[in-house]
Amino acid sequence: DWPEDATAAEAASGAPVLGPLGLLRVVEPSLGLGAPEASRATRLAAWRAKLEAAGPERFWDGSIKQDPLATAETLLAWRDGLVEAGWQPTNTSGFQRLRDMAAAEVAGPTLPAGYADRLAAAAAELSSVELATPIAHLRLLDARDHLPPGVARLVAALEAQGTKVAALAEPVSPALGDLGAVQDALRLGAGAQLTGDGSFALLPAETETAAAEVLADWLAAYGAKSRIAIIADRPTAALDAAVARRGLPALGVSRASAQRGVLLLLPLALATRWKPFEAVRMLQLLQAPHSPLPREIRRALANALLAAPGREGPDWTAALTEGKAAFAARLATEEAATPVRKAEPRFARAMARVAALVEAPLEDPEAGMPVETLRALCGLLAVWAAEQGRGEDPLFTSLAAAARTLAEAAQASGRTHLPRGELERLVAVALENGVPDPGVAEEAAPWFLLRDPAGLWDYVDTVVWWGLAQPSLPSRLPWSRAETLALAGVGVALPEPATALAALSAGW
Repeated sequence: DWPEDATAAEAASGAPVLGPLGLLRVVEPSLGLGAPEASRATRLAAWRAKLEAAGPERFWDGSIKQDPLATAETLLAWRDGLVEAGWQPTNTSGFQRLRDMAAAEVAGPTLPAGYADRLAAAAAELSSVELATPIAHLRLLDARDHLPPGVARLVAALEAQGTKVAALAEPVSPALGDLGAVQDALRLGAGAQLTGDGSFALLPAETETAAAEVLADWLAAYGAKSRIAIIADRPTAALDAAVARRGLPALGVSRASAQRGVLLLLPLALATRWKPFEAVRMLQLLQAPHSPLPREIRRALANALLAAPGREGPDWTAALTEGKAAFAARLATEEAATPVRKAEPRFARAMARVAALVEAPLEDPEAGMPVETLRALCGLLAVWAAEQGRGEDPLFTSLAAAARTLAEAAQASGRTHLPRGELERLVAVALENGVPDPGVAEEAAPWFLLRDPAGLWDYVDTVVWWGLAQPSLPSRLPWSRAETLALAGVGVALPEPATALAALSAGW
């Protein structure tokens, strides 16, 4: 957000600007709450197990037979929406879908807490005990009726404990002309008659590069002369290149991706473990720029695969023996030169990875990989990635985190084996956050950079919106009108799509 503090005077006495998650993180410690939030992959695997534990003759039976994890993913989103709106499995109604969701909620082990559960727990704890409020004053940047239901309940619970809640007046620019007409159109939903007075300009371009050149010229001329906010909710590679040619600082916005460097090692390491053996996948693992396998073994096995694309044949076995011997010789030489680099434990750790990645028996994709085998492999990869990254490389750190997440999700599934299709879906979920381009970073600049227009809540001289496009619109509720009314009757107020649209419009 900008500004990052309420006012220059108040910042010193503790007046931070927080989003919903930031507010929750302030409230939880004062209530003795705040356990780490479970990963989405872990919660998805656990929820799938609860759907199975709920038994047959449920409304999801047909879907879960076709695609268990996709069905579980959809129903988990439905469940979290209900919980954020105040739902409890005991205060449901006679509708079958709601009864089935309640049955899944109470079946099997407790679902690991997500964001909606944390909001509900904090609001419930505030409402159940008398305590000093952790927040003396709370000013809402958004209209109160635009708050998501879970956040609104948390704010109400804080207010009941003594927090003074006030709404910050919506900034109304005194702009006239075209800019005022566009603001009125957004605020009132009316059309805008523009005259071309220069206060509002939309710059279309045939290519992103052309738009970047024009904007870079404008920033070079005016960027340091006024207070400018740049809204950039898309990658700025083209704009960064253009401003760099003019000696200006980069914006450094890149899209997070799971297809970066060593992150690909996790799906690749698992792809080599299935029947029938995929020589191409193994060759990709052996030739990866960073690999958990020693280079001597990788080189020998890659040559063997090119000669005979299979494993466990005489060429493969001889190459493996040759590679291990060469690796052991290198470690002995390194230990002789640097005694602290002990060869024996390094060799043992590497051989454990070799055993898991290239020597272990292949698994049947239908029967699935044993969960304990999967967890052991993920543990080896996580330890290796942590050693390689040393806490400094975001790619290795993310790989270690994803491997640990996958191991936790496999454990939470409650199953002994995971079929290939389900396992690959869990891998995709574990890696879904990805990593932004580590070679791109925002540089100190005279302007302010925001990712979302709603984050700009004070006056600036000029707003530049890079890559203006229609935002993602709120989806329809999955519940029928009758179900929604029944839920409202027991205190579960689901957000209306119109309210979400109004909040989005206010942010614009």
